Amino acid sequence: MEGHQIQVKPIQVPKLDLQVVECPKKVQVEVPFQLELQVMNRTEDVLEPKVSFDLRLMGAVKIQGPCQRLLRIEPGERQRLPIELVVTVPGLHGLQGISIAYDDQVPRQDFGVLCDLLAF
Repeated sequence: MEGHQIQVKPIQVPKLDLQVVECPKKVQVEVPFQLELQVMNRTEDVLEPKVSFDLRLMGAVKIQGPCQRLLRIEPGERQRLPIELVVTVPGLHGLQGISIAYDDQVPRQDFGVLCDLLAF
């Protein structure tokens, strides 16, 4: 049809991306284990993001160590972040409650469930 414009909003690509790169499929209850996250800077600027762990949302998955980690990531680079966790209750648990903030003016970015952990 002539005379009608189609307007499309561009998809917003997040400036930072968070992925789990190493995660055990099974873990023992109350036995610490290591998991490795990877943060990617998709911007053309050096960013110093703060990775935060919300203990309320993490449920039976507990972090060993500080609940906030600071990183420095060059443009287009990836940085790995090893974290030590422990699961306190048997069962299948989704790892969630991890967010990233890089600017006080921009809301923190939440990532939902990143992986599943089976604790026995």
